[in-house]
Amino acid sequence: MTELLVGLLARKRLVGALAGLLFLVGTAAWLTMPRQEDPSFVDRFATVVVPFPGADALLVERRILEPLEEELATVDDLREVESTARSGVAVMQLRLGDHVYDTDATWDEVRRALGDAELPAEAGPLRFDDDIGDPASVVLLVTGSADRLALRDAARQLEVALRQVPGVSRVDWVGDPGMELRVTVDPGEARRLGIAPERLAALLSSRNLTLPGGDLASDGRTIVLRPHTELADVAELRATPIALPGGAAVPLGEVAQVELSPLSPAPSLVRTNGEPAVGLSVVPTMPRDLVGFGHTLRSAVAEVDVGGLEVQVFADQPAQVEERLGELSRSLLMGVLIVALVLFVAMGPRLGVVVSSVVPLVAVSTVGVYAAGGGVLHQISIAALVLALGLLVDNAIVVAEAVQQHLDEGHPPQEAARRAVRELATPLFTATGTTLAAFAPMLISSGATADFTRAIPVVVVTSLVLSYLAAVAVTLLMAAWALRPAPTSGGRLESLARRLGGAVTQRPAAVVGGVLVALLATGSLLPFVAQEFFPLSDQTRVV
Repeated sequence: MTELLVGLLARKRLVGALAGLLFLVGTAAWLTMPRQEDPSFVDRFATVVVPFPGADALLVERRILEPLEEELATVDDLREVESTARSGVAVMQLRLGDHVYDTDATWDEVRRALGDAELPAEAGPLRFDDDIGDPASVVLLVTGSADRLALRDAARQLEVALRQVPGVSRVDWVGDPGMELRVTVDPGEARRLGIAPERLAALLSSRNLTLPGGDLASDGRTIVLRPHTELADVAELRATPIALPGGAAVPLGEVAQVELSPLSPAPSLVRTNGEPAVGLSVVPTMPRDLVGFGHTLRSAVAEVDVGGLEVQVFADQPAQVEERLGELSRSLLMGVLIVALVLFVAMGPRLGVVVSSVVPLVAVSTVGVYAAGGGVLHQISIAALVLALGLLVDNAIVVAEAVQQHLDEGHPPQEAARRAVRELATPLFTATGTTLAAFAPMLISSGATADFTRAIPVVVVTSLVLSYLAAVAVTLLMAAWALRPAPTSGGRLESLARRLGGAVTQRPAAVVGGVLVALLATGSLLPFVAQEFFPLSDQTRVV
């Protein structure tokens, strides 16, 4: 392998072309790859609800939960089944094992087990939901009117437009007031005309039936007859003739008030800033590019005509993701600049340029390789890039210093580069491998936590591998081209390093003891440090 790396020194154009290609691929990936706030989770949770009207909790447990639990016991990949018996309903919370990634096949097995359970005829229907992990990304509120039915009609138009947006998985209603057709009979007028309320209800019921009309067969062709018995609108209902005892007929609108109205009591109500509202929550498909999805969704909403009403974006996760990733991207850029500044100050202009140039190259190339493997840009992957900044410069620093040392010894640039790669190729490979091994447990672990943090080892491992290749190829060529032999007299940093090195080697016991004392002292302070997996990003909202 060492001779292969030495051979690359004679192929400057090939190395430069490959490095430039990786940089361009990484730049394109950064601009186009999907963006989310957090990594996607595997859907390992589901709920089962079985109504059993009239049964107390004990009967629900015996007749519903026990048969279901016996059948679910045959599903090996179920990790946890939490059952709750209440009066008239049975609720089960299911959780798959952390090792399960093909959840569709396991949930199909769960459905078969639930279908095999012998439940009472009075129970049901059984409702199984394995989509509880898909949160809404955007919540829209329709406001601008005190008439909730007008808000509902506008929300219905908005729902039709939203379902046509690419990437929308489903649209759920928030605060749907419902709708009912109310017929209020004037008792005095009905008594005067001799119309009994029971007879009026029977007449309206028979007027609004959807009955099969039969079919006609002729010459081998069949024509289906559809009778027009269903009432089309409120005006048609108002015009429905009501037969009087004397044989005459009057329109329903003359003896009763016919109107559409919200359900009373309403199943749910929403108010925003003191005004009534009807909302829609939009759930995107998985995997998702939230930032691009948000732009498309907002454009679609702007084109919907809601009759002069106002559509408010109550919750906009895509905008939050765009802002959050923007902050992290600026932090990444600031980290690159800080690393470059430290290298300039500590190593001087020439060495600083040579070493710091590898930082943006490796960081951007890492993004390209990560995107090619199906990676998504989110706060965990960007945080992993920031973490890798301090690791990916180590190989370049060692290689550049080795080339500088051989230049100082009087060797020509190409010979200095060849000596450096022969000396350092294997040690740097070993050192990089030990660092990679430290992230191996995170990479091969499974479960919800591992799924959330998977991008950290993937990004760090990728950046370390690329940093090694860049150090033994790009950094070597740049060092041979840009570096010059340094003056014989050492600088202040070099003299300081000699004094510190001498002090350490003369008192090894004191150094080891001091390190142990510092380690024990810092370890004793750990109980006083607040522990949190990741900072919470929940936002308080009151509707």
